[in-house]
Amino acid sequence: MILPYEWCKLHYLYRKANNILWERIAVINEAHGWKVAKFYTWEKSTSHSFLIYELSRWPLLLSITAFIFITALVYIIKSDGSLLPNGLLALSSMLVFMFSWMNDLQKESNEGGMTIRVHKSILTGFRIFLFSEVMVFVSCFWANIHFGLIIDNIWIIRFPPKGLVAIFPYAIPLANVLILLYSSLPLQAAQIWINKGVKPGTLECIAQTIACGALFLISQIKEYTNAYFCITDSTYGSAFYCITGLHGLHVTLGVLAFIYLYNNAIVNRSYRDHHLSFNLWAWYWHLVDLVWICLFFIVYTNTLIYE
Repeated sequence: MILPYEWCKLHYLYRKANNILWERIAVINEAHGWKVAKFYTWEKSTSHSFLIYELSRWPLLLSITAFIFITALVYIIKSDGSLLPNGLLALSSMLVFMFSWMNDLQKESNEGGMTIRVHKSILTGFRIFLFSEVMVFVSCFWANIHFGLIIDNIWIIRFPPKGLVAIFPYAIPLANVLILLYSSLPLQAAQIWINKGVKPGTLECIAQTIACGALFLISQIKEYTNAYFCITDSTYGSAFYCITGLHGLHVTLGVLAFIYLYNNAIVNRSYRDHHLSFNLWAWYWHLVDLVWICLFFIVYTNTLIYE
């Protein structure tokens, strides 16, 4: 029979052996000046393949600031906008905390924490995140369709309401569709270049994607300034600005993320054989493109039916 203190001793020896194993398994390879950490036998050598780091403060801070931002946004929409500075401060804090968290994850990856199982776990978590984003926009689209069909259980035949001039879909909205569709081309090219380890091509293609995203946001702001209605003009105005504004927020986040990846590529933190963050943000950007195409047909072009 093994006594408790013997279990503790065995556990200590087990952890010590794991630390030695980590040092011997990690193969640091210098390729194009980029550090690459590779692990081959860790999953078969131990009972688990996760490198446990110290607790991170970023998830808690990000959750708190996100709650403050959403609360301030609701009050800004309902009131005169007196909480606008608080909302902007919370949004800025969210971005700082998010990219600080990403920076810590990058450092952990450089130290060899990106095992095969950790890689798969991150992919699974990001797929769940993308699915939640899809459901958010599905609910927004359904709300827009519902408002266009029923008001107080009475079927109507006109949405937007009579007297409200909708935005012509085949001008700025269609141009934004083409901009986002084009932005996916250099993004795919950047993925090819980064797989080959060609740094100039990677930087050029990421810069083109950033430029397309910035052009989209400028066009969206111009559309808002030229619109003949605001967010308080019936359910149509509320649904329109909430859906397009939410999408614009996602585009802004994507542009900032690609600026971060561009900076990483400049300082040689992007890897030829290890570029998970780029792949994840590429998935995110493609989802943003697809959502805008759906938004174009559901929110913009359906208004022509009632003209």
